[in-house]
Amino acid sequence: MSSQPNLIFLMPDQLRADFLSCYGADFIQTPHIDSLFSRGVRYADACTPSPVCVPARSVLLTGINAIRTGVTSNGQFLRTDLSECGISTWPEMLSQEGYMTSAIGKMHFYPWEASMGFQHRMICEDKRWLNVKDDYYHYLKGYGLKKFHGNEHAGYQENRGAIISRLPWEHSWDYFVG
Repeated sequence: MSSQPNLIFLMPDQLRADFLSCYGADFIQTPHIDSLFSRGVRYADACTPSPVCVPARSVLLTGINAIRTGVTSNGQFLRTDLSECGISTWPEMLSQEGYMTSAIGKMHFYPWEASMGFQHRMICEDKRWLNVKDDYYHYLKGYGLKKFHGNEHAGYQENRGAIISRLPWEHSWDYFVG
């Protein structure tokens, strides 16, 4: 049993500050996130190391910039032999120090089932990856439901991917991940 303190580190993906009441959004209430922010660190000035999803994730996992890892587009990902190259991911480093690490939600790891050092993963790839047999796929299948591609939803193109799920709320991506 680890003697490490109980720490929770959340790194939400694609969670815009202007959609959180703790950052001043007045059209939505986010009391649980606000509570976490009031007890933790809230960044006022931060920027991504890459404006592209998968390269940004690679940088976050390794601390190495996208040019050096060779991951510069969404069609690429980190090598599967990182440890043989002397590179550890931050989840691996935390695990080695006795922390439990989990990744929940969209990962965009290639291959899809790669752990990237996380001890526990609950995968829910997003609305464009219909053929990924992730945890969300199996959950929906258990209820006789299916994943819908984003463009099968009203307003997908006009709203740049921001849609209301065709599935009932209790079976939506957001509810599943939450």
